[in-house]
Amino acid sequence: MIVLITGASSGIGAATAHAFARGGARLVLAARRLDRLHVVAGELGAPAHLLQLDVRDRAAVHAALSRLPPPFDAIDVLVNNAGLSRGFEPLHEGSADDWHEMIDTNITGLLNVTRTVLPGMVARRHGHVINIGSIAGHETYARGNVYCATKAAVGVLNKALRLDLIGTGVRVSAVDPGLVPTEFSEVRFHGDRARAATVYENTRPLTAADVAEAIVWCASRPAWVNVEDVLLMPTDQASPTAVHRRPLSEEERITIPLPERWLEAWVGRDAEQLARLYAADGRHVSAGVGTEMVAGGQRALGAHFRAVWRSGREIEWGAINRGLQTATVEFRCGGRAGILAFAGATDRLLGVTRAFYDGPVDPPTL
Repeated sequence: MIVLITGASSGIGAATAHAFARGGARLVLAARRLDRLHVVAGELGAPAHLLQLDVRDRAAVHAALSRLPPPFDAIDVLVNNAGLSRGFEPLHEGSADDWHEMIDTNITGLLNVTRTVLPGMVARRHGHVINIGSIAGHETYARGNVYCATKAAVGVLNKALRLDLIGTGVRVSAVDPGLVPTEFSEVRFHGDRARAATVYENTRPLTAADVAEAIVWCASRPAWVNVEDVLLMPTDQASPTAVHRRPLSEEERITIPLPERWLEAWVGRDAEQLARLYAADGRHVSAGVGTEMVAGGQRALGAHFRAVWRSGREIEWGAINRGLQTATVEFRCGGRAGILAFAGATDRLLGVTRAFYDGPVDPPTL
């Protein structure tokens, strides 16, 4: 199976790449940020062809996808995942630049990629288009205006495709998630990570891996079964704005991916919680800034983090990309780019490497 995923450099797109790779798929991964695609591809253990691509650029989309090399050229599954939200103002206070970026990415970008890939599927009488929508396409919420409109358009286009493709053997599905802590809110709030974090505060949202599993499930149904739409919601969410918030129990917290818990403890300056996330023989290595390694128990790890905070180093956190038992988190510190590479079991970190880099790299090895 050959799978093309747009917006594959982080979040749902990266998780979907991992999910299809586990099933033995060959992957075409497209995104604007080639350095992040290299990180994702380095974790997959599966054949991958990488495309630095802005789906809004029709000519670039056509040129890149029309020249895919064998064995990546006959796309079986297209996952239209690239999308974003910008701004959270009432319509009369909104930014026209934000509107056009959402429309050009969420609607025009989807059309550009689909128009290029679909003729081959129709000619082969086989294929599957899976569009990533949102609960926002089902229910409009205050200040969601243009974003909600773009996701509603995805639903309408999905139905139109089903009507246009009947009898061709090509399937069309939509997967529409509720709350998922990806870069979505950070992008919406123009990089305000603290404000973005409040969207998911004191509730148990979906993970990108949850959505990826639904996408793969749609694609793995028998050829005579078409899953038209999956509306995937956290148990704690009943509508875009009806979200149950309360302190999470320890049982709930351990289901949150380790890197997210690590970052939460870091932001909260909770050295004890950070240390508890490591296994008894866990280690923290700072590569690229000397050969500093901390090991030997929770006391040593806790002391290490306190010393880092006392040094006054400011770290700006970026995207989380997850593998099966690994993950990477991007960051910037002192004007340099860096990456944290996590390795761990279900509930304890075996090690974390912190390294700086100046361009596209594979994730550091532990």
